[in-house]
Amino acid sequence: GANVVINVPQPIPSLTVGQASLFTINYINNGTQPQTGTLTTTIQLPSGISAPSIFSSNGWSCTTVGQTITCTNPNSGGLPVGGSLNVIVPITPNNTLSGIVPPPIYIYLNSSTVPY
Repeated sequence: GANVVINVPQPIPSLTVGQASLFTINYINNGTQPQTGTLTTTIQLPSGISAPSIFSSNGWSCTTVGQTITCTNPNSGGLPVGGSLNVIVPITPNNTLSGIVPPPIYIYLNSSTVPY
């Protein structure tokens, strides 16, 4: 079957208080079959980091409420074996956070926690 894993590089640029950085989440199908159907991902940001209330990225439509970002992608063509999709999240640290994204950031895909 499909087996979607994620890869999360560090934000670019590194986090600076009050400045937006881009946080990319790559979803990769390492399985033996395409991933079909709508994809829904939920990202729990740590306190002190904010994201826009509404944004879109690479076919994903996203909304943010508090520290929770929810994104959906119709995935109309399916995610083929070896294929990848990514969502780029603009994040801004709003207190003393700087450098790398502090844990924990929890990422879910179709209601299941995805290891990263």
